[in-house]
Amino acid sequence: MILGDGQSFLNLSEYNPRINLHLPRIDINNLLVNLTNPNQFHYYHNSTTGITYLVFNITQLLIDNGYSGIVEGGNYTGTNFGPTTGNLTFWASINEHYGGVTPPTPYPIVSNDLIDNKVIAEAMLSHNNSQVVDNSGTQVIIVAPKPTKDIIKINGTDPVAPYVVKPGDTVTFSLLIDVPTSNLHSFNLIDYLPIPLLKATQFTTGQEQNTSQFIPAAGQWRIGEMIP
Repeated sequence: MILGDGQSFLNLSEYNPRINLHLPRIDINNLLVNLTNPNQFHYYHNSTTGITYLVFNITQLLIDNGYSGIVEGGNYTGTNFGPTTGNLTFWASINEHYGGVTPPTPYPIVSNDLIDNKVIAEAMLSHNNSQVVDNSGTQVIIVAPKPTKDIIKINGTDPVAPYVVKPGDTVTFSLLIDVPTSNLHSFNLIDYLPIPLLKATQFTTGQEQNTSQFIPAAGQWRIGEMIP
C-alpha cells in the first residue's frame, strides 16, 4: 500500500488492520495483522516526499494463524466453488499539513486538494512459480466550503414560496457558508444581485455591519451566528 503525502497510518489497537477471505471450503473473517511482527507487516515513511509505504504479508499472516498460506482460486481444482474474494482493511487519517515539505513553513492541506492511495498486489503462482502483479488506487477530495443563498424577508415579512417581488420591494437575502473541514484564511465572500432586476444603492464601500441581533434593514448587513 502507498499512502500519498498528507496522511498518517493509524496503528492503534482500535484500528488494527484485518483481512477477510472467502476461499474454497472456508471463510476467514477478521484475521488481525500483528503490527509488531516484521514478517507480517512493516512500513516506511519517506520524510522527503511525505509518502508512506505499507507492506502486508498475507501469506505469512495465514501461516502464523494455522493456515497453509496458499490463497487457492475458486476453480483451481476443477470444482467450481465460486470466486475467491477477500479484503484488507486498514485506517489512515488525513493531516492538517503535508509532510513532504521543508520547514519552517508547513504547507497546509486545503479544500479541493487530492489525497491519493495506491495498492500493489504481488504473488507467485503455485503451479509454475511465475510472478503476478496487479495495482489499483483511489483518491479523496478534500471537500470545499459550500455557499447557499436564500430570501428570508420581503418588505420585512417572511415570504411564502413562490416568491413574488414587485418594483419598490425590499428583499433581504441570507448567505450561508458551510465549512465542513479546512481552516480558512484570506476569506472573501462575493455576492451578485439578480441583474438587472435589483439595485443596492444604499450600500457603500467600507460600510460597517449592523451589530444588532436583529435582521438588518434594507441597505444594511451583518454577520450571523456561527454554527459549530
